[in-house]
Amino acid sequence: MDWLRNAGLIEYCHNVTEPNPPLSGKVLSEDFKIYLCDTGLMSVLIEDADIDALVNRDPYANNGAFIENAVASALVKRGYKLRFYQRPDSKLEIDFLINVDGTMNLIDTKSGKSKRSKSLNILLEEKKRNRTGIKLAEGNVFVDENGAAHLPLYGACFFKESATAEIGPLDPTSVNERFRALSGNNE
Repeated sequence: MDWLRNAGLIEYCHNVTEPNPPLSGKVLSEDFKIYLCDTGLMSVLIEDADIDALVNRDPYANNGAFIENAVASALVKRGYKLRFYQRPDSKLEIDFLINVDGTMNLIDTKSGKSKRSKSLNILLEEKKRNRTGIKLAEGNVFVDENGAAHLPLYGACFFKESATAEIGPLDPTSVNERFRALSGNNE
């Protein structure tokens, strides 16, 4: 699977122990989902996929896997690492977690007829948490009674780019040279 990831064909989405920052220290490395980097390729690989129902936007079709995969792809393109939260011994699950400027964004994707987000509502009700809820589904843009923003399915394409994308790789040699220049030590 690492070969597939390094070849740019798949992305890992790791579960975290809790939906609070910093996420990097809460990753469960052995608990993950896999998303294909090409949702079109996914439609060919899933044998029993009803492509006509997906293309014709049939509200009774189960398009959840395709929708989640497309959102995962959009988040990766915006520079985010894929993370999700599933509470142990529970059905509570949030599809994606992203930290934007210190606010934990809980992202729930919905397809088909049912648009309820019980897990999202439960986590938003927890007090003293700096969280924002985002539900990506077909429909109008609005904020519901729990404070969750409802956005169209393509809304993830317009999320703010991840700050980690701006940092880039660390070159220890250049860091050491800059440190020596600043300290006046040429050793």
